[in-house]
Amino acid sequence: MTTDLNRDYRVAVLIVTHGRSERLSLTLQALKSSDLGDIHEILVVENGATEAQSESECLGWGGPMPIDYCAIRDSRKTRALNVGLERTKADFVCFLDDDVRVYEHTLATYVDAARRYGRGFFFGGPHDPEGGAPPPNWLRPFLPASAVGLSAGASEYVGDDTFLLGFNWAAFKSDIQACGGFPEYLGPNALYPCMGDETAMQERMVAKGMHSVYLPKARSRHYVPSERCSYAFAVKRAYIGGVTKTLVDELEGHKSRQKLPSKWRFNILARLWFKTTVAKLSGYDKSERIADELQKNHQLGAIVGYWVIFRHRLRFHHQESRACQYTLTPTHNLDSRNSQ
Repeated sequence: MTTDLNRDYRVAVLIVTHGRSERLSLTLQALKSSDLGDIHEILVVENGATEAQSESECLGWGGPMPIDYCAIRDSRKTRALNVGLERTKADFVCFLDDDVRVYEHTLATYVDAARRYGRGFFFGGPHDPEGGAPPPNWLRPFLPASAVGLSAGASEYVGDDTFLLGFNWAAFKSDIQACGGFPEYLGPNALYPCMGDETAMQERMVAKGMHSVYLPKARSRHYVPSERCSYAFAVKRAYIGGVTKTLVDELEGHKSRQKLPSKWRFNILARLWFKTTVAKLSGYDKSERIADELQKNHQLGAIVGYWVIFRHRLRFHHQESRACQYTLTPTHNLDSRNSQ
């Protein structure tokens, strides 16, 4: 698929942060302890910033190269990711979050894979959760991989997977931009509650004929607070997952767009509501009861997703006309500042 194998690509690490300076500091300390021999740039983009809140952590990290830090007023994570892509001079980008700690050879594993496979492939690896108390065993099947950990085996393989988590993956800048960049209507701090921005990005790449590569040695540690290992979080995520599925199905072209929800969604929701209400009174298998409750909230979210699309279409021109809302604040290039 590519003709530039074994090329010495210019490589960047891109971290998006939002109001978590303490967690970012831990991410940077782990980065400093890892193998950075093939890394040319480290960028930190702070979204939703009213001032350079995390600049001090970037200035004081003490690593082998200065960090290129910038702050944007726009609070959307996907906008920050696209700003980072526009800003970097790198060919290949490793994406981390501000609550992730890499192991010593994680980044080197990504760089090696990029040289072996070349463009047309994107990469991801496993992660271990850390932080708060682990969830009870009965709840684990209903929580996302970001909370309970991810491992797809001990062997490297090529596929068409889109489950690689956004806080620990890597891709070629040109491949992402060829797919239109990150979808800015999805992700944390979008105009409405939703998720799935990296998954939608990877689905775009697979649709373009690109392939995923799972790298078992590209392991990371992901901080998971206790509240994200709870039943309440699972219910909320099911609802947001429903909203997201409708948005992606309709706006990414997975099926013909509808402005209003179909009757069958209301019928499914009504049946699930009745079933879960009866279950609370009579009682039945706990796992089945939880699955039905989550499915009910997912269907509710899917219906709300159609309303979101309808409202978004009405506001689309209005939002675009307010371009000043999405302009960058003056950026802070620590490279040039440190060289003075």
